[in-house]
Amino acid sequence: ILATEIIEHMTHDPMWMLLESRRVLADGGYLLISTPNIGSITSVAKTLEGRDNPQIFFKYERPGPDGGSEIGHVREYTTHELGKAVKAAGFDVERLFTTFIAEFLGHEKLLPFLALNGYSTENRGEQTWCLARKNASLPVERYPPFLYEA
Repeated sequence: ILATEIIEHMTHDPMWMLLESRRVLADGGYLLISTPNIGSITSVAKTLEGRDNPQIFFKYERPGPDGGSEIGHVREYTTHELGKAVKAAGFDVERLFTTFIAEFLGHEKLLPFLALNGYSTENRGEQTWCLARKNASLPVERYPPFLYEA
C-alpha cells in the first residue's frame, strides 16, 4: 500500500487509515508512508525565527471557482511519532528516515547548533518516509495515547 502525503490531511482518527491498511494487507505485506516532518530543521528554523507556523506546509488553499478547496495539513508528524503510530497499528518498521527538500537547504546550517546544544540531528529532513511490514502476530493499540485524548 502506498500512503503518500495522506496522513497529515486526516481531520480525525488517522489510526483508522493505518488499521484499514493492516486489514487489507496479507501478512508480510508492505505499507509505504510519506509525510512532512514537523521535527525537521526547517520547522526548527521557523520556530526560532518566531514568524511562521513551524509546519512545512501550513497555508490554506484558496477556494476554487466552485467554492471548494482541499483539506490542508491538519497535523504534521515527527518521524518518531509516525513510527510509533505504524507500530501501534501492528506493523514492523523496516525503514524510517527523512530526506531534505532542496528549497529548504539553507536551514541545514542550524544542525551544528542543535548538536552543540545536545539535540539530535538525526531525521531532520523535511520529508519522512516509513516502510513497514504487516506482522499479524503483533498487538494493535487502537488509540495510542500520544495521538488521542483519554
